Amino acid sequence: MSQETKNNTLISRAQDQIALWQLLEETGGEVCPAMESWLNEVDKNLTTKVDSYKFFQDELSANSERLRAEAAELTLAARSLENVSDRLKERIKIVMSIMNIDEIKGQKYRYKLSNSAPKLVINDAELPDSLMIYITTKTPDKERIKELLKLGEPIMGARFEPVQSIRAYVNKDGSK
Repeated sequence: MSQETKNNTLISRAQDQIALWQLLEETGGEVCPAMESWLNEVDKNLTTKVDSYKFFQDELSANSERLRAEAAELTLAARSLENVSDRLKERIKIVMSIMNIDEIKGQKYRYKLSNSAPKLVINDAELPDSLMIYITTKTPDKERIKELLKLGEPIMGARFEPVQSIRAYVNKDGSK
């Protein structure tokens, strides 16, 4: 990365802006021609960077949405292929059952039918209570915790943590 590229980051542009403001404070607001030129360049670079960041964010978001949609379509296609494969296996099993054989051969491949562990099928509504278990879970009462914290009560293991969000808006009047 070149020195020019390193100095043209959003952070370095913001640091330049702060340095200019500090210099203006130190000189009592007096702006010499060199400072005026630097101020204009920093200001132009910073606003261009901000706009570029927003454009890039929009591009990343659009690509992310497109990839998520594509992933959902591919997942459906994969599920469809798996279903077809499962149906083909079932057909082979049906043929073997009808023919009363446990092995069938092709020219290249063969299928062998073997007994597996039996599948447990349960109808909950028909089971007696003696075969049911009750599961109790312990979970924080978040609404009550929020209420108590808002009232100023200290709670061990819970606290509010400040959160910041950022939103982008269109400059309607073109101002900075």
